Amino acid sequence: MSAAELGVVRAVEEVQEGLYNLELVTAPRVAQGSAPGRYAMVSIGEDTDPFLPRPLWVRRTGDSLVGLLVQVAGRGTEWLARRRPRDRVRFYGPLGKPLQLPPRTQRLLLAGDTCGLNCLLALADHALDGGAEVALVLPAQDTRLSTRLLPPDVEVLPGLDSDALQWADALYCVGSPGVVLGAMGTLRDSRSRIPAYGLPHAPIACGVGACYGCVVETRKGARLSCVDGPAFDLRELVWT
Repeated sequence: MSAAELGVVRAVEEVQEGLYNLELVTAPRVAQGSAPGRYAMVSIGEDTDPFLPRPLWVRRTGDSLVGLLVQVAGRGTEWLARRRPRDRVRFYGPLGKPLQLPPRTQRLLLAGDTCGLNCLLALADHALDGGAEVALVLPAQDTRLSTRLLPPDVEVLPGLDSDALQWADALYCVGSPGVVLGAMGTLRDSRSRIPAYGLPHAPIACGVGACYGCVVETRKGARLSCVDGPAFDLRELVWT
């Protein structure tokens, strides 16, 4: 893993209870490398307790700015959520393979939940910059986030169904295993043949493929989310 990078907190916003958007000032090369699908291993605390960093999706928001979306789920994420402007945050990355939209994608369909939202936002930014239309499916409890975080040109849909798949040229589903599994079922039942990718939330601990904690089962064998992913063909994922 490369040397740690440093980000200075520029702004913190609580977008809903327990969910915080942190904007960090970073080196331009870090922001430029923060393509959709990439993540950072963010160091937590003032010393070595907690010891392990936390994997968080990164979203480029400016020439020297990246955004982190922090959902408080324990001591580590609570520490991050308490950061204030001018505080410093250390992280490694960005890591993971950047995502590229399939050629000639004019209508991009995104689906997921809160734990994948920052990656979905980065994908939406990328597609809109390229002139594509973007629609996003979120669970009902998360749709209120649309007015706070989503670009105004993104259409929010009530559910992932065959009509949405028929509209789209490509699908990316990012989030908890249950959400990705549901997208797999909808894709299968609709018999849609559009390119479709799943980014299941995996317990990444090291970010370099050393610990094998983020194994994702596919029809081609076991893969590691941290170095082989984070995106996998949705039709190739296997749940046992």
